[in-house]
Amino acid sequence: MVRLFRWKAEASLSFSTRDSSIAWYIATSLIALRQECPTAYFLMCGQLAPRRVRLAIEGESVTLAFEPSEVHVLPEVKESTAEVVTSRQTILDVLHARLTLAEAVLSDAIVLKGHVDDLTAFHDGLMTYVRGAVRSPSFARLLDRFRIG
Repeated sequence: MVRLFRWKAEASLSFSTRDSSIAWYIATSLIALRQECPTAYFLMCGQLAPRRVRLAIEGESVTLAFEPSEVHVLPEVKESTAEVVTSRQTILDVLHARLTLAEAVLSDAIVLKGHVDDLTAFHDGLMTYVRGAVRSPSFARLLDRFRIG
């Protein structure tokens, strides 16, 4: 189950809501991943448990707290085992292959903080998330909304 501070896992994947916060996108994508590609969702949770990953994107931040079979989307939490700082544009540049993940990190377009083991787990979990996302029908619409901002 995805436990969210504002959204319920049982929520529909209708994108009629006007919310465009980073937390909303992340929460909605995790709901979609769990519903549409549960194998990837549970593998990602297992890869990242028991870590807390803080994502900061253009001044907004959200923390994901992983357990072996679920993830909690939390409001700003000061302590995390890994931190990722980037921008919407960098995310889009990586997704559209205008920039590789390695190039983004080396150019500081993506800043990673944490112990090497936690960052390695984050990378593995991110790759599992992306592999599941490309197999989930809702992600195309969600990505379109993310592009618009």
